[in-house]
This record gives sequence, structure tokens and C-alpha cells, in this order.
Amino acid sequence: MTAIAGAAALGVASMGGAHAGGYEVRYSASELQSSNGAANVYAKIKNAAADYCNDRLGSESVVKYNAVRERCVADVTQELVNKVGDRRVEELHAAERI
Repeated sequence: MTAIAGAAALGVASMGGAHAGGYEVRYSASELQSSNGAANVYAKIKNAAADYCNDRLGSESVVKYNAVRERCVADVTQELVNKVGDRRVEELHAAERI
């Protein structure tokens, strides 16, 4: 099990990992061996980013909150994708940003 994490971790795992801001995503190296597994890891990344940003931002005004939240989620997702460093995950992320 590998973890990519940050200060306000969402979990703990071993066998290496990458830290970022305030979140953690657990995944196994075997998940990165298939497209479906990489998609699962990418979904975990997006969920962790959204959870972290929702918690961090609290209840700002709707207009301000949405713009700031979207930027936060994009930044956290990019950071976690970079830290996983898997081609399949990077391709999923790139395709979603188009």
C-alpha cells in the first residue's frame, strides 16, 4: 500500500508515498498496473482533493466559494497526480482538463 499525503491526512499507509498540502490517498502499486486501477487511483485523488478543499474553505459566499474551491481542487489534484507519477493517472488527468 502506498500513500500520497499532506498535513491534514485522510489516512495512513506505508511503502513510500508522496506528501502534499493536507490530504492523503492510499493506493497499491498493483492498482497502477492497469487502466481500471489507474482510474480508481485517479478517482481517489479527485475525492481527496474535493474533501480537503471543502473542509479548508468552510462556508464562504457561494460565488467566491465556487471559484476558490474549483482552483483549490484543481491545484490539489494536480499536485497529487504529480506525486503519484504514473503515466496512466497523468493521462486520465490530462484528458479531464481538456
